[in-house]
Amino acid sequence: MASRLQIYNSALRHLKSNSRLSSLSENRPARLLLDDAWNAGAVDYCLSQAYWKFATRTVKLEPDPNITPAFGFRYAFEKPSDHLITAALTDDEYLNHPLLDYSFEQGYWYADVDEIYLQYVSNGETYGGDLTKWSINFTQYFELYLAYQTSGNIEGGDNAFKLIARRMKDALSEAKSTDAMENPTKFIPQGQWTQSRSGGSSRNDRGNKGRLIG
Repeated sequence: MASRLQIYNSALRHLKSNSRLSSLSENRPARLLLDDAWNAGAVDYCLSQAYWKFATRTVKLEPDPNITPAFGFRYAFEKPSDHLITAALTDDEYLNHPLLDYSFEQGYWYADVDEIYLQYVSNGETYGGDLTKWSINFTQYFELYLAYQTSGNIEGGDNAFKLIARRMKDALSEAKSTDAMENPTKFIPQGQWTQSRSGGSSRNDRGNKGRLIG
């Protein structure tokens, strides 16, 4: 997969730049601008745009022993430091039963169950933070995002900005579509009207209820 230097040079190519970087320490305005975009949270932003398989992590959380809520929910669960967006929060290890009765405040989930299971997009160094794990489509989207962030300062002006914005949007859509193809087949849940015709029963609803969002 692409290295950071390769990603920088691909971003420059999208900007129609004729020059390339030979190293990440090269003292040139283009490299400094790309560094600024990267360090301003470009990776986390792009990882937060979908439930990327290569960045998805599932963990079991146990209550923080140092926190005892004064009232309300009995247990507090700390958000992992590498957490970006939540894909599922459940009370079972198979992620089949969404946890619906909880609150989230200042980096903690509060609930009355004594263990919860969290599936999330991670920017950890062995998940989304590992460039070697990135899919080809996500890498192409990220390259365009870097180009988009720097297009007003490097080359091309407003026209380049608009063109790259369109290409970036298309790249994100394609990356999401390709990534979704790796999901198991899902059945469409019954709607309220359908359930009323079957007496309110949802026994035929075989949808995947493990994901709270998306």
